[in-house]
Amino acid sequence: MINTIIFDLAEVLFTGFLGVDEKIAVEFDINKSEIIDLLYTSDFNKLMEGKITELDFWSKVVNKSGRNMPIQMLSAITRNNFQEISGVRNLIYDLRRNYRLGLLSNHAREWIEYCENKFKYNHLFDVSLYSYEVGLRKPQSKIFNVMLKKMNTKPDRCLFIDDNKENIDSANKLGIKSIRFQTIEKLVEDLKLLGIVQHEDKISRKI
Repeated sequence: MINTIIFDLAEVLFTGFLGVDEKIAVEFDINKSEIIDLLYTSDFNKLMEGKITELDFWSKVVNKSGRNMPIQMLSAITRNNFQEISGVRNLIYDLRRNYRLGLLSNHAREWIEYCENKFKYNHLFDVSLYSYEVGLRKPQSKIFNVMLKKMNTKPDRCLFIDDNKENIDSANKLGIKSIRFQTIEKLVEDLKLLGIVQHEDKISRKI
């Protein structure tokens, strides 16, 4: 029986880094594929794992590009991309009544500090774990095991919600039931099928 629900952060509760590449491409009139190649490298993984700072990351991106891209502007574009996804917070409030809630996120320290200050979401979760805190990231199985230990629960008692298929597959291999997030409406439907959401109409009115 599920008693714990673990949420991803980016592209579930808030929009995350997804789409930053396109905004940078437009701002600096650069081909989007070039920006993608510059952003999604081993340095991005190091940023998520807390092994380099945001300043280090953007410095490496700019140096590799050979272009005049002010780091302050790149940082601002990223932060402006973080927006709360309508309806998810209300759903979380409802789930808190009957379930322990966790947050498991691949994220950079500086971006989390910004989001925590702007969106005030810490109180929504009983336990939060970020990739930069432990030098691990999804879909690595180790970070799921760390999260299970922090929440003092077992895989078969958990439900994991994430937008990334690779992360979902990794959780499933550990015996964690999972839902791939697409929209808030689809999430409510999926939760209802599992018997977790009993009052869909009530939640839908809040969305």
